[in-house]
Amino acid sequence: MKRLAAVCLFLAGCATSQLSDSARLKQIGDDYWQHQLDENIGLQIKFGLPTKHLPDVSYAHAQREAELARSLLQRLNAIHPDGLTEDERLSLGILRWQNQLVVDGLPWFWYRIPVTPYTFQFLGISQPSSSASLNFSGRSSATPIEAACSPKCLASPIS
Repeated sequence: MKRLAAVCLFLAGCATSQLSDSARLKQIGDDYWQHQLDENIGLQIKFGLPTKHLPDVSYAHAQREAELARSLLQRLNAIHPDGLTEDERLSLGILRWQNQLVVDGLPWFWYRIPVTPYTFQFLGISQPSSSASLNFSGRSSATPIEAACSPKCLASPIS
């Protein structure tokens, strides 16, 4: 009788320890999002999070990012899309695509140019150190350039 109870408890524990594909996808998505919040200075500024470091543009960092993307892809490949909702299947596809871009882009690292006359991907670098000095609320009026550079204006969407 004790053996039967032990086997039933063991089987029940095994059945409940398995996460559903939806739960695993949510966990992977949460892990990916947390990594983005930790690495992306633009997101840190947008959500008012403290900026702990400037972006690392080294090859070693790109290798670490590719390894993380590979591990996320392995976890994503273990998910069967048949049991997912349409929104979850879209999330699965987007996560796969984003991480595959990181893995596939590593051999082309030396061809990346983060600064061009037309785009600068780290536009928010100067904002963490200078946003505190751009407070124009105590003045009666701000010049148009000062108003355009205010943190409140930078955080609002363009309409």
